[in-house]
Amino acid sequence: MLVDSLNPLHHLDFLRLDQIQSVHRSIVGEQAFHLSLLMKRGYPVAPGLVISATALHRFLGTIDWPEPMFRDLPNSSLHLDVENFRQLQAVAQQIQQAIATTPLASDWLAALAERVGELQADVLIWQPSIALKRGLDLTLGDRTQGLLMPQIGRTDPESLAQCVRQAWGELFRARSLFYWQRSHTPLQQIQFAVLVQPLKRAIASGDLQISQDRLKIRSVWGLIQSLTRGEATPDVQEIDLKTGEVLFQARGSKEYLYQPTPVPVQDGLNPTRSHPWSVIPTPAAQQQQFALQDAERQQLIAWAQQLATEMGHHLRVEWTIHEGVADVPSSLCLTQVWIQQATAPPPEIPHTRHWSAAIQDCRTTSQQTLRGKAAAPGRVFAPLWVVPPGTLSTEEIPPNVVVAAQFIPSQWAVHLSQVAGLIAEQGGMTSHAAILARELGIPAVVGVADATQRLRSGQVVCLDGDRGVVYTLSCPTATADEPLPSISVVSSQESVKRAPPVEPLLQPPGVTTATQLMVNLGRPASIDALRQLPLDGVGLLRSEHWLLDVLQADGYRDPQDWQALTQAIGQRLRPIAEQFAPRPVFYRSLDLRSHEFRRLWGEPVTDVEANPLLGVHGVFRDRLQPQLFDAQLAALRHLQQTGLTNLRLLLPFVRSVEEFCFCRDRLQHVGLDQTPGFEVWIMAEVPAILFLLPDLVAAGVQGISIGTNDLSQLLLAIDRDHPQMSAAYDEAHPAVLRAIHHLINAAKRAGIPCAICGEAPALHPDIIPDLVRWGISSISVSPAAVEQTHRAIAQAEQELILEAARQVLHDS
Repeated sequence: MLVDSLNPLHHLDFLRLDQIQSVHRSIVGEQAFHLSLLMKRGYPVAPGLVISATALHRFLGTIDWPEPMFRDLPNSSLHLDVENFRQLQAVAQQIQQAIATTPLASDWLAALAERVGELQADVLIWQPSIALKRGLDLTLGDRTQGLLMPQIGRTDPESLAQCVRQAWGELFRARSLFYWQRSHTPLQQIQFAVLVQPLKRAIASGDLQISQDRLKIRSVWGLIQSLTRGEATPDVQEIDLKTGEVLFQARGSKEYLYQPTPVPVQDGLNPTRSHPWSVIPTPAAQQQQFALQDAERQQLIAWAQQLATEMGHHLRVEWTIHEGVADVPSSLCLTQVWIQQATAPPPEIPHTRHWSAAIQDCRTTSQQTLRGKAAAPGRVFAPLWVVPPGTLSTEEIPPNVVVAAQFIPSQWAVHLSQVAGLIAEQGGMTSHAAILARELGIPAVVGVADATQRLRSGQVVCLDGDRGVVYTLSCPTATADEPLPSISVVSSQESVKRAPPVEPLLQPPGVTTATQLMVNLGRPASIDALRQLPLDGVGLLRSEHWLLDVLQADGYRDPQDWQALTQAIGQRLRPIAEQFAPRPVFYRSLDLRSHEFRRLWGEPVTDVEANPLLGVHGVFRDRLQPQLFDAQLAALRHLQQTGLTNLRLLLPFVRSVEEFCFCRDRLQHVGLDQTPGFEVWIMAEVPAILFLLPDLVAAGVQGISIGTNDLSQLLLAIDRDHPQMSAAYDEAHPAVLRAIHHLINAAKRAGIPCAICGEAPALHPDIIPDLVRWGISSISVSPAAVEQTHRAIAQAEQELILEAARQVLHDS
């Protein structure tokens, strides 16, 4: 139903920054109020429109809630047991679903469109601005900045409605409800407003932090989103606030910049048409320059000195330099302000006294700084262990060290569970090193040129997996006769591991998705974390990692040994099959590549191929060495016969119909196809599948799963592990997306399901709406990406339903 009670004539629903008075403070929130103060004091502040808390309050009061407990939501505390994460997630999703599906009144939306039109921008950013009804909490906005996420969208009516509802929904995310209750902040006391500002093309952006007598300025090219999203390492300048003297400066790594995209051109196959911003490679000359020029820096210093006098010595302010247009020159303005809580200096990291000075020194300087790709999040201080090139064994690697190597073979996974972090010379975001680090929950930086030559075992490093940076500390290295220094690991990931899970996914009753959501698994230790997730199954079980300890055992050369291998494989697979039954588990048979698995199951060391991706692996290797493939089939058949009928077979890197027929004949020989429900699928990762799918279906293929990691490499002729080429590797490239679209359509014509299990949906969630619209059967992602993927699928399907409803109304 339309929410007619949202009267656009209510003058407090919309307030420009220059209209805000002291009496409005509680309904516009602290961020908007302080920006209005800066504007009135003559600072150049970007224009903005505030949708006040009164609008959300009335909107919630008019929703037809499915549960009685929500009917008094604007005035209710929602007394929840936050330790009951199933209840917490279910409540959060029901509230967000109600907000997302309740249409805004057309007259209210028209009034909103008229007001944001005054901002004269094609792209808008919607940021929460909160306050409390009773009493002031000046630092509330700063403390919740990472909790309440901004929304970015266009200015058409549909985008406006979507953005305002998504912004309102941030208040009721499970992690938000958890925070309010744990911080003893009653929900009914929160005044939740939304600050809407234009997002225009920028020369540079950044923030300044005022703390006591110091000023810290960070800057990046383009919009500040490359900084806030962790995709650029900013330039940093530390300045004496009183004198304006630059005490320290360091140029960051700014390989990419963000800019708002112009009004899109229609292209049925390119999902970037809906992107409100673009990610653009920074010109090479600019990468070597500071983003902030002297004149702008001096202006920011002057403003900071004035702000410290007027508003105190604990502030963080965001700024941007807008590009000039026609006769209008470029302009420097302030966009956000947060009042921060005065804090004592951070406590020292627990470690021996010998290393104290060196650890503290890392915050301002280091012997050298190495840069690469931020592959897995987290920060850690730890001693370094450099693996010499050509080393195969990792058994001697001690715990709690950062491992640096040319590349991280998958066969090392068993011995890396206790390390603190990974550095690799080769690899990108979808390399096995990156995937392994994310599964282990440790920070990683990949694509670090000459890391094994520039680093030495025993050095203490600060590894920043959020920024893709490695700092070496001024520490002596260990000698052959001295042990590595004893030092405690401090990682942002550890706090995540120790804290209770805030948002285990649980679909509330009545809220389901037609597109199945599955999970990719690569190691047995990750099973326990999945027990409460409402997954439709395992879309990809990477057997190479799952069976690694089995494959590293002694060789299997006679029938008795192969029988033992079959039993060992079955023992590894049984727990995951039992946990997910009756939901399907897609077991991908072994895909052993020479550069990742060089000494397994007693084989001699395999020569490293010049191009392992195009070498002997996948089903081609099974034809050369069928015993290992047969052992896997026998293990699957044995589990079938014990009642575990939910296992499916997924064949890797199929190049031809003949390769599939070889596998089909062998699985039929052991009787796998005799169990009802059993299916054999293939990975669609070789471009030949684009043209061979009808023939493969005729030969017996019952489904395909698109492996975007290898498909992207082969389509674009880019080695994702090459440190220089990895920047050009893009799973959202138009050619890759067209190939995915083609495969989905071909599968539908052939009458078989089509899934996707590569890293693309996790690294590029913006493509999920197109996958859903094109008709993907299931999306399988890593455990860490389940939450965002679930939301994206639900939202995309809801939009399709609304589009269909509008079309019916239009046709009638």
